Amino acid sequence: MVILPAALALLLASPQSLTETIEVRLHTVDVVVTNAGGEPVTGLRADDFEILEDGVPQNVTNFSAFSETAPTRSAQPGSEQAPPRTLVFFIDEMGLVGSTRDDLLANLRAFTANLREGDRAAVVRPSEATTIALKLTSDRQVIERDLEAALSDSVIKGRRVGLAGDYYWYQRDKQMAMGSNAARTVVRRAAARTTQRVKQRLGTIRAIIATLAPIEGRKVLIGVTQSLSAEPGREFFDDYINSHRNERFSVASEVLDLEQRVSSETVNGGERDLVLKDMREAIAGIARVASSNGVTFYAIRPENDLTLSDATPDLAFVSTSQHVAMNSCPNMSKALFLQGAIGNTENGVNPLVDITGGRHFDPSDRFSDVMRRIAGDLSSYYSLAYHGQAGLDRPRKIAVRVRNRPDLQVRARSEVESKSAPRELTDRVVSSLVATQAPNDLGIAVRAGSKTGRKDKTLTIDILIPLAALSFERTGNVYRASYSAHYAITGHATDFVSGVDRDRTIEIPARDFEVARTQHWTHTVTMNGTGQEYRVAVGVMDLRNERSGIVTVDIAK
Repeated sequence: MVILPAALALLLASPQSLTETIEVRLHTVDVVVTNAGGEPVTGLRADDFEILEDGVPQNVTNFSAFSETAPTRSAQPGSEQAPPRTLVFFIDEMGLVGSTRDDLLANLRAFTANLREGDRAAVVRPSEATTIALKLTSDRQVIERDLEAALSDSVIKGRRVGLAGDYYWYQRDKQMAMGSNAARTVVRRAAARTTQRVKQRLGTIRAIIATLAPIEGRKVLIGVTQSLSAEPGREFFDDYINSHRNERFSVASEVLDLEQRVSSETVNGGERDLVLKDMREAIAGIARVASSNGVTFYAIRPENDLTLSDATPDLAFVSTSQHVAMNSCPNMSKALFLQGAIGNTENGVNPLVDITGGRHFDPSDRFSDVMRRIAGDLSSYYSLAYHGQAGLDRPRKIAVRVRNRPDLQVRARSEVESKSAPRELTDRVVSSLVATQAPNDLGIAVRAGSKTGRKDKTLTIDILIPLAALSFERTGNVYRASYSAHYAITGHATDFVSGVDRDRTIEIPARDFEVARTQHWTHTVTMNGTGQEYRVAVGVMDLRNERSGIVTVDIAK
């Protein structure tokens, strides 16, 4: 670590000489209009639409209508050729029946075969690696190859991943639980395992959205998942409660207490001896970021195999006095578990769909209809633009209507936000976890900070900032520069974390200034993490001229 002159002081207060620039920005909102049968409605004009921001009607300053005819992909009369589109397929780990996997893959291939010239796409799936690859390409063969690879291991046979994996490990531990305390430990362990998986998925989705944010044009994220729970592990607690309702009073009273506390945990978001997380607000927050950046989310939820996994007998929890199966109808237990998991995932994906103006397709929808409707949304839509209200970093609700046509369904993103440069940098830092290369105009560097033990849940990172790259201003006998530090972290068995430290100001006495500018300023960031390998991204912004630098690094504790 470079030691600067002792006279250098770090002020924790926000910079006093900086001012926020308030500007009115042009917001573009893509709007899909369909009839009662879900088919696109064409031929509407600008004066057919009404757009409101925070309930206040806005003037539509720009209007475009896009509608294409297949297979020529030519614009219909009265419409324009749609601009190129960017699509990301997020393929979760799933257990599918072989025929379901084959049908899904065939229809995904048919969908990508109709991509237009200029369109780009990427396939992303979660993994235990510290990095995921988001490589946008216009090569349809590459896209189809990546889709096939992502779905190649999704057949239920022998797969202990996703919902099927959750159920397998839960049943394995459940049959060995001796007594109520052991059973509750099994529930907590299962819920914690599911929570970790859902957090990792949400972190990946957030990184994808941040990567898509600066890209112009239509942006779509198609998520294929069976398990993205709003309350990860809720079905395990419900299974425990249902298994013990008819037991003796001492156990039944404990079940009632657990049921009340599970409800309390969910409402209050606390964490006593239970590990049940309510992820609904976090999911809605990710959806708001997507909406503000014009990213539309489509959720495809393939059918779950009712068997889930037959490798482990479906035994209920045992009482304290005897090691016997208390559940006389294992198939009913399995069905109730699956029903709870399905409802939990519906509650998880619905905010992503509703807030961004996308669609949610469940197992009752045929894959051919699913992909046809998504293709219709991408080919026939309207683009409205208006000047939003002044102000930065404040989400605003928007609503789009078609005048005098209550029979039509209108879907569009529900929020817009004009972001300040530091907020935009936070998004770019998140996206650098998956992007191939990020700009580093400031020339910052990163190194692991102080060593921590294996049981320590913190990770320390030192950001080295060349003082010569910062914009200093002299006031009397002191030079001052101000910056903000941003970070994001992900990794195997590690929660996705991102944030920004408070703005910092460096003061250097005039007599030491020339020497100091040849050195580095060290900014230390401490983050939470429970794993041993991490992918870390950090960014620094000079708050005077808004120049920035981003660096990513892989670190092993």
